[in-house]
Formats: sequence, structure tokens, C-alpha cells
Amino acid sequence: MLACVSTTLGGCFQRRADGTRGTDSDSVVATTATATAQHVDTVVRVDTFLVRDTLTALGDTIAAAGATAPATVSAPTAGVTVPTPGPVGAVNPPPVTPEAMAGLAARRISVPIAGISAAKLPDTFNESRGGGARKHEALDIMSPRNTPVHSVDDGSVIKLFTSKAGGLTVYAADPTGHFIYYYAHLDHYAPGLHEGQPLHRGDVIGYVGSTGDASPDAPHLHFAIALSNNVKEWWKGTAVDPTPVLQASAAAGTSVTR
Repeated sequence: MLACVSTTLGGCFQRRADGTRGTDSDSVVATTATATAQHVDTVVRVDTFLVRDTLTALGDTIAAAGATAPATVSAPTAGVTVPTPGPVGAVNPPPVTPEAMAGLAARRISVPIAGISAAKLPDTFNESRGGGARKHEALDIMSPRNTPVHSVDDGSVIKLFTSKAGGLTVYAADPTGHFIYYYAHLDHYAPGLHEGQPLHRGDVIGYVGSTGDASPDAPHLHFAIALSNNVKEWWKGTAVDPTPVLQASAAAGTSVTR
């Protein structure tokens, strides 16, 4: 069995169990296996809360994380342990605490489609998708194609992204930098919309459509909220059910987008 002994420049050579130094080929094999294990861990542990329903394809997930998937994964050399794949979203997701929910409630977010009462919104958060493979973790608001979609809060646009499942999407951050608002299946963006653009509650950011994996016969807005540790990592976060948040905001005085 070989053990990796670190060198000053961050490399390593291999030392056998009997104390002798391994050959260069030993070092290459063990180093390659270690790198493979690290790469596998990076790919399978990319936290993709928002991607579970909208970036479901692995290629989209990896593109969002800026990684490149290997064509094949080699079997590890003896003595090298490949990490057990964890569930999607397993990398330190921020907990949804009462304090976090109080912070979100204080935002008084508004319904993203004008004229729709929060009291009439369906709660589709716990519905299954992908043949029961995952939870929806979002709110679907059925509306005619090209209905304006409004920003639910002040904040800024952090990412404009097109994915296989979500289609044309917008990721926006609230002013506190703790929450990400996600709008998917858009037909098109509002003219001039760009990343970094400041947003005010009620601003039109796009229009209802059926891009991505939405049925062409059922245009709707897919709206999600994520609690985030870092909004610059827009693909990460912990899902929060939007419907009760919107209904609580309505009860507190914010019922319909202007």
C-alpha cells in the first residue's frame, strides 16, 4: 500500500508500507486517483437547490458550477477512497431558521403576476416532479403567454440564465443578500434587462412563457425562493415555500403587485 508524502511545492511522492520510496509511476497513479476522487466529490456535491427543478440535467448543473464533467471515471487505486456521492444540495445548505423566516417575512414580497390574489395561489411546493424523483420546491402560477412578470422585491439581477429545464430564467437577490428569487420558463426578458441591474418591487423583468421543459400548451411562471449563504453562488441555496410567504405578506398589507 502507498501513502502520499507531501512536498514543499504541494506535490507528493509515494512511500510504500515498508518505508521505501515508490517509483515515479506509483506517484502518477496515486496522484491521478486522488484527483479523480476529488473531482467526483466536487461534481456530485455541487449544491443546486434551484437546479433541482430547473437545471435537472447534469450538464446544466456542471455548467452552473463552472466545472467540467469527466467523460469517464477511472476505478481508484487500492488505498484511495472515492467519496460516497451525497444528495443534491448536500453541501452546507443554510438552515431555514425562525430568524431567517422572520427576515423574509419582513421583506413583504408581492405576487409576481399582477391582479392575482395571494389567497388564491396554489401551493405546489411539495408536489412531485420527474415521475416522483424530486419535489417541485417552487410555485407555478398559470397565466397567459406574455403576461408581465414583476419583481417581488427590491434588490438586483444577479444572473440571466438559460437552462434545459428552466428555459429562460432570472435570478435576483434581495437587498439583504440573504434570499434569491428565481423566475423561470419566461418567454422573453424585459427590454434592456441585464445582470447587476437594480430592481424595485413591481418592476417588469420578463414575460410568462413556456420555455425549457414547460408544456407549450400551459404557459406559466415557475417562481422559487432560496435562502442563501452567498448570492454570488446563485445556483445554491435552501428551498423556501413561496406560497405561505406571499400569503403572509398579503395579510400584512402587500396583496397584489402594483
